[in-house]
Amino acid sequence: MLSSISKSINTSTIKKSSSQLTGSITPLLISKTLSNYWLNGLLPKYHSRVALISKHEPTTSNPASSNQTIKWTFSEFDDQIHRLANGLLKLGVRKGDRVGIYSQNNSAYATLQWATAEIGAILTTINPAYQPLELKNALNKVQCKVLFCTPSIRRQDTLAILKSIQLEDTQTLPHLKSIVLIDNEYGKKGRSIDSVISQLRGGLDYREVLVKESNRVNRIDETLLPDDVINLQFTSGTTGLPKAAALTHHNILNNAVQMGERMNLQPEDRVCNVPPLFHCFGLVIGNLSSWIHGARVVYPSEGFDAHATLRAIASEKCTAVHGVPTMFIAELQALKEIGPLDLSSLRTGVIAGSPVPKGMITELERHMNLTQMTIVYGMTETSPCSFQTSYDDKSPKRMTTVGKILPHLRAKILDQDGNTLDCGEAGELVVSGYALQKGYWEDEVATKKAMYKDETDGQTWMRTGDLGKIDDEGYLSIIGRSKDMIIRGGENLNPVQIEDCINKIEGVVDSAVVGVPDDFFGETVGVFVKCNGPVERSQICEAVTTRLSHQNSPKWVWFLGKKEEVEDQEFPLTASGKIMKVELRKMATELCKKKIGKV
Repeated sequence: MLSSISKSINTSTIKKSSSQLTGSITPLLISKTLSNYWLNGLLPKYHSRVALISKHEPTTSNPASSNQTIKWTFSEFDDQIHRLANGLLKLGVRKGDRVGIYSQNNSAYATLQWATAEIGAILTTINPAYQPLELKNALNKVQCKVLFCTPSIRRQDTLAILKSIQLEDTQTLPHLKSIVLIDNEYGKKGRSIDSVISQLRGGLDYREVLVKESNRVNRIDETLLPDDVINLQFTSGTTGLPKAAALTHHNILNNAVQMGERMNLQPEDRVCNVPPLFHCFGLVIGNLSSWIHGARVVYPSEGFDAHATLRAIASEKCTAVHGVPTMFIAELQALKEIGPLDLSSLRTGVIAGSPVPKGMITELERHMNLTQMTIVYGMTETSPCSFQTSYDDKSPKRMTTVGKILPHLRAKILDQDGNTLDCGEAGELVVSGYALQKGYWEDEVATKKAMYKDETDGQTWMRTGDLGKIDDEGYLSIIGRSKDMIIRGGENLNPVQIEDCINKIEGVVDSAVVGVPDDFFGETVGVFVKCNGPVERSQICEAVTTRLSHQNSPKWVWFLGKKEEVEDQEFPLTASGKIMKVELRKMATELCKKKIGKV
């Protein structure tokens, strides 16, 4: 079906001297539902091609089975989708009902993504790191009718979490009628899936929910509309309580098409999808964009495992791999530990989720053959991508910017008073167009705060909260998060610029800069540093002051893994791999009180 869609013109128009951008008008936007596009576009064209490989799932419930890899063609995947769609209908799920999933990456997650779309239910993806109160609040906020989950998530006992919620009160989750268990233990933890199910009200085995007959549900599809909400994605909650972004068929289908074109995805591609599926990165960029272009998706492991990722790339001859910068840092380190691996099949992928350290694209080219790697900028509320570099962009744009605006979108840079700035001037990025969420689920106050209608152009704009600047060729550079900006004595300091200086030091793996309360300046610079070799505080300060003004020099430095400073050897991360600076600020405040880490 994509052959009938002309390739995106990798250009955008820009008003003279203004930062306001308008994306190209090709390819035309697709006005179909996901299920319609799958049944009438993808399945007839790619039915015999491999759609999904899950490296960590046995094909049987026997953990001793020699076949530890699920491998489905598009046709086999379609059969699973229809069985689950019919199973959901038998559970009483109807159009508009919310169906939650609390799990890491697996084939059932992928199947549920399409099955809910087929019957018009709203897939609600829940962060698998959520603890009892967070999970309960999420389920109640959107009134989930059915919850899919695994008995365990890494070392976390999901059964214990669900039981603790159910024991509170029979009315704790009044809308939740069924809990469907996806077996990811296979008896390895000394308990069967049946024993887990028996301890939960409304517990069911996923395999029993799959209806044997895979009859089509075309009558339902005829009632669905492209602008229907199909997915609720909770924002990461690193800066406050999570909100549920409401995304439509139209949002994510078109975004997936356009992102794949920036990567030049083809049916022959094999995409190693590493990011978690609860996040737009894994669900839309990783899954949807791949399948829409006929490519196969490979899950290397349930949760992120750098070694498993590299082994999967080598064994499956993957041509693309996705991840956030911290994942790629871990993979580059793992390469040194594993030894030689054949990664020559790799060419492209997406790196996104947080600022890409300078020099990382060069490292990925050198060590992982990612010569056509793309950088994506976006947010959950924009489905998620609004800017992306192209596989054929030239240096240094491909390495130092987040690319150009996607087709059919608009963007501009605003000052604090809402005025549009000129090219090269820094301010807040706002975005408009088809990719914008419908709003936050049943949260009009939060929606109005984040989205506004400009009476001068009639467009609805999304406030990103990110600081950026657009050059005269239309490339966007993100220079920081407005909430992360450090204000020292009335002067704005950019954490990303400081981190770039520190990350160039030999022995430094990564760094995270935060504002530290100061009685005189209001705030000063503090930095948490992860090292794999000896590094002194004086080196860190010198690295900053040789490139930036003295105001940017850290007054506080803390090393991860040092018992007297920060015992943890890793940064606190969200489940999607972003460094949780809100947690680092709390740690910094406590360390400062104890006078630990002062330069």
